[in-house]
This record gives sequence, structure tokens and C-alpha cells, in this order.
Amino acid sequence: MTRLLSAELAKLTTVRSTWLVLGLVAAFSAATVAGILVLSGTDVSPMSLADPALQTEMLLPSEVALFAMLSGVVIATGDLRHGTIVPTLLAAPSRGALLVAKAGVAAVAAVALVVAAVAANLAVGLPGLALAGEELAVAWGTTAGLAGLATANAMLAGLIGVGVGILLRNQVAAIVAVVVVTFLVSPLLVGLVPEVGWYTPVGLETILLSGSGLLEVSGLEAPFGAVTAGALLAAYAAAATVAGGTLLARRDV
Repeated sequence: MTRLLSAELAKLTTVRSTWLVLGLVAAFSAATVAGILVLSGTDVSPMSLADPALQTEMLLPSEVALFAMLSGVVIATGDLRHGTIVPTLLAAPSRGALLVAKAGVAAVAAVALVVAAVAANLAVGLPGLALAGEELAVAWGTTAGLAGLATANAMLAGLIGVGVGILLRNQVAAIVAVVVVTFLVSPLLVGLVPEVGWYTPVGLETILLSGSGLLEVSGLEAPFGAVTAGALLAAYAAAATVAGGTLLARRDV
């Protein structure tokens, strides 16, 4: 198992796309924080930089779950895309062990993405607040707790990505499916059919990170709390991983 984990980690860290995704996450997070700093107190974003809810939202990692899910898809489908699945299974015949290794590496990748996002947020956000003459109004303990929830959310998203990748097998199709569901289907359901939308990964993520003030800013009211949202996300991750593992064990390669 250790060698499998090492091999999967080597596959992930020796391709340029991994570092590109890390750079994109950091750049996206930094740009989001910069936008909040510039637009706060305007008609576009009337909230003041002194507002703790806005500061918390600013310092939390943005859209990391999506990138974590996409990383999970890439990890799951990489061998199929590059034709290395046969030698991989010849070297490690246990498909269950291979699935566990890919899931483990996806979780590690999710943590790395959160770290990159948080570092970028702090690097831009704290000096930005200082230049604006505002003090940090959020307790570090609160921010750390929400960052921990964001990390857990990203790890679960990574596991869902692994399951989706194994189920669909085609890397491009799986990536398109994840992007469409995340940016189109889930937000539409949350806005138009909230009794269904809250149970999508995007809806559950919003509830899980509700301590950041996202619900208050959007004027939405969730039907359940963060604990239930986390449990449902974990159930999705488990279901996707088990379903993917079942097909991986039965399919020919």
C-alpha cells in the first residue's frame, strides 16, 4: 500500500498540470480577495471592510472544492487516459488497494489546494486591510475553524471526483460533468428549487461554511445545519467511491 501511495503521489507531482492547478487556485483566491478589497463599500458590494462577515468571507479559500473535485477526476482517470492502467494493475493487482491509494492522494491534493488558497488570501488580504486602515475583526480561532471545515469539504470533494472519474472513465467527459453541475445545475436548483438545491454539493458546501456569513449575505435560509451538511457530503463521497470501486473491480481494462 505504501508503494502504491508513493506511486500515485509521484504521478501527481511530476506532471505540470498539478502545479498549474495550484497556481490557478492561488491566483484565483488572490484575485477574489483583491476584488473584495476594491469593491467593498461601493454599490457593487455595499458591505464595509470593517464587517467581520466580509472579512471572514475574504480570508476563506474560494472555489477550492471545485478544483479538488477536478483533481480527483484527473487522479482517477489519468491511467486510463495515458494507457498506464494495465501495467499499474500488473504491478498492483488489487484494484481495491489502487482505489484507496488514489482516494488518499486526492485527499492530500485537496489539502495542498486549501493551503495554497489560504496563503494567497492572507498574503493579499492582511496587507489590504492594513492599507485601508482597518483592523482584523475576526478571531483567528474562528477563521481557523472555518478553514478546517473548508479543508474537510475539499477532501470530500476530491473523493467525489475520484468516484465520478472512475464511473465515467473518460477524463474530458468527467471534467465537463463536474463543471456543469457545479456552475450551472447546482446554483440553479439552489435558486429556483431550494428544497432540492440544498442537497447538491454546492448547496451543502454553502451550509457547511455558513459561519462565514455566506447565507446572511445571500439572504438564504438553510433547512438544516452544518453538521448535517457535512454528514451528507461524507455520504456522497462514500457512495461515489464505493460505486466507482465496484465498477473498477468488475470492468475489463
